Amino acid sequence: MDANNLPLLELFTRLQDAGLPLGIDEYKLVLKSLQGGFGISDKAALKRLCQTLWVKSEEEKRLFDYYFEKVIVNDNNYVNSGSSSSIISESKISLNPYQRWLINIRSLVNSIMKIKFLIITFLSTITIVIIINLLFLLVNFPPKFLSQPVTEVKIGELYIYNIEAKDLNRNDVLTVTAQQKPSWLNLTNYGNGKAVLQGIITSETALQQAKTDSYVKLQVTDNRGAKDIQSFEINGSSIQYNIWIWIFLFILIALIFVYIIFRRFTEVNVDAQNIIRSFLSLRKHSISQIDSSPYLQRKWQADEKLPFSSLTDANNRKKTRKIKKPDSFVVTDEYFPVTRRQMKQSWRYLRRVIRQGLPTELDVDATIKKIVEQSIFLEPILVPPKVNKTNLILLIDRDGSMLPFHIFSERLTETAVRGGRLQQANTYYFHNCPIEYLYQDSYFQKAELIHDLFGSFQSQNVVVLFFSDAGAARGRFNSERLKLTENFLEFLRKRVKYIAWINPMPRSRWFGTTANEIAKIVPMFELSRHGLDNAIRILRGNFFGGYRQ
Repeated sequence: MDANNLPLLELFTRLQDAGLPLGIDEYKLVLKSLQGGFGISDKAALKRLCQTLWVKSEEEKRLFDYYFEKVIVNDNNYVNSGSSSSIISESKISLNPYQRWLINIRSLVNSIMKIKFLIITFLSTITIVIIINLLFLLVNFPPKFLSQPVTEVKIGELYIYNIEAKDLNRNDVLTVTAQQKPSWLNLTNYGNGKAVLQGIITSETALQQAKTDSYVKLQVTDNRGAKDIQSFEINGSSIQYNIWIWIFLFILIALIFVYIIFRRFTEVNVDAQNIIRSFLSLRKHSISQIDSSPYLQRKWQADEKLPFSSLTDANNRKKTRKIKKPDSFVVTDEYFPVTRRQMKQSWRYLRRVIRQGLPTELDVDATIKKIVEQSIFLEPILVPPKVNKTNLILLIDRDGSMLPFHIFSERLTETAVRGGRLQQANTYYFHNCPIEYLYQDSYFQKAELIHDLFGSFQSQNVVVLFFSDAGAARGRFNSERLKLTENFLEFLRKRVKYIAWINPMPRSRWFGTTANEIAKIVPMFELSRHGLDNAIRILRGNFFGGYRQ
């Protein structure tokens, strides 16, 4: 192929016009590569060669692809051949003086354009900076407050507000003044837009200002007259709040004294108690006269015939009679020996209380003692609130002979978790006897090793309550079950201090069964309100006569 017909120079020229940073050296580098036999096999090879030597970015690659397709691919004079005739000899690939001059001129023009862009950018930046400085010199910007005001104050404590203001005109001198402020505040101006507003409010001043708000108006002014104003209010409510706290405490102490005197009076004078009770009983009868129902009218007429002492004794017994209609009935599921309400009441006695946390509760006795010692009330004595640290573990026997008692076991768990007011209540399930695992669900799907379970609890706060028939439901004695239960209880006593057992079967059914033998090694109680209360006493650590079943 003749070098003069090669469109390589046209491609190079168009790429220079498009903005690619190409010079005579890049063009010569392509020619030398062609002389070495690179990129002459086909158009794709020539494209790869030129792209490797000339393209440096994605944008340049996009321009190169466009002009290569336009110049090289559409040129019919370029013949794609792999024969020896397509190889360009070194003698044919050369540049005439005009082509060399044209390439140098284009490179020079591109360099001048880049330098011109840099010069224009530099001059524009300098012009903008000069305009901004002239703007600050000719225009007077007003000063501005930067600090946020302090709006709360306490009686007897120092109120301080550090004032800071700035001005865009650096040479301006700033002065801070107070247009309006309370009499107990003083303003100190340090210059350069800095000042301090401070003062201490006394009780007398607080009582006077509790009726009106404390309004503060500050002003900062520069030497050319521009100014800014900051207004805020030291709320009277914040002052009144502390006053009302002291008033509330004084009223509380007065009520405590009245209560103590009243208790002393009623304990010493027994007749005073009878007088108060008689007055209250007469008050009840006077109120009942307003009721116009025939039943109450007949009752009042009958009571009038009784002596006064009989009326007082009847009221002191506090017994009420419910009148049931023959056609009324109540639908309820509370047919168990222990109702939900009774369970919740019993669980609330399971308490191991300690004081923990921040002191938020008033210690009445200590406060009164301190007032007596100092002859003046200065501050109340606060103590941390009481927290129930009991951690209950319910071990419930599931399925088999315990199937009829599933509903009761669910109620036992529900009342312990929701109404027991315990720190923590966990329920685990087993069948007949715990051997190696306990289960977190009643379907025996989520197993947990017994050693891992009891190793994660703090022994001083953990109590364990069993709910199982212990073999009494089937009326048989099982030596293997007894042995396994004894081993588990021995393991448990090394880690838990208090253990009790609730048996849903009555005590008369225990004789001759495994339950009777287990009851000799662990406190076991039958399912009743009395039995549940005794089990909770055991869990609280109240041992009575060994234990009372």
